Amino acid sequence: MKQTHRFVGMGLVGLLLAVGLWATERDIRLDGVTVTPIYHGTVWVTLQEGSSTWHVAVDPWKQAPLPKDKKAHLILVTDVHYDHMDPEAIRAVASSDAEVVAPPAVVQELRKSLTGLRLHELANGQTWSWRGLQVEAVPMYNTSPDRAQYHTKGRGNGYVLQFQKTRVYIAGDTQCTSEMRALKNIDLALVPINLPYTMDADEAAQCVKAFRPKRVVPYHYQVGQANPDRFVELLRGEKDIVVLRVLDGKGTP
Repeated sequence: MKQTHRFVGMGLVGLLLAVGLWATERDIRLDGVTVTPIYHGTVWVTLQEGSSTWHVAVDPWKQAPLPKDKKAHLILVTDVHYDHMDPEAIRAVASSDAEVVAPPAVVQELRKSLTGLRLHELANGQTWSWRGLQVEAVPMYNTSPDRAQYHTKGRGNGYVLQFQKTRVYIAGDTQCTSEMRALKNIDLALVPINLPYTMDADEAAQCVKAFRPKRVVPYHYQVGQANPDRFVELLRGEKDIVVLRVLDGKGTP
């Protein structure tokens, strides 16, 4: 039977997660918001207010097991790379009234292949409001000179999603930037540990210690090429930070 977890404090579940002994299943339930890492950079966010439910897809990709029983009312795209900007997957998950929010470089490309969907440009540092959800574009880029060619500053967005009082940060492809370190009051953060394109477990853990989300998920990495166990170990004992190892859509944490 599929289980989901609502985190209301540490307790036994939180303690086990904090020391890396558990992997949750895919749904992370917060107040009014459910976050489901699906595979790679693809994330599904469900917003609930009273009897109303809205679905948000982040970086839908055709290689991910995309939901077949629901459609996205809002689609967020982080960058121009094929595993983030996938017009075919966007079309597959989009509802009839879907809107797409993305950096200007992405919107410029999507206009060539997507018609009938409303496209909105959101540049680094800008915010956009939609049905009670505030979307903030956080710069995502490489800071190391040997990786600067992968993600240049100003092109891609990470996103902070605030719905009611819940704040979720989805970092996208990035290293530890000054903008990430400056984030405040994050309830759940998804940070990549995907070398050589983003950062390793050490850099990611140090960044998490700086902005101190209540919960953090290492995501967007290939099993065997990243070290999520080290990420967990480096954050062991950090007060008020719970590390979640969430199973992706292909059954790997």
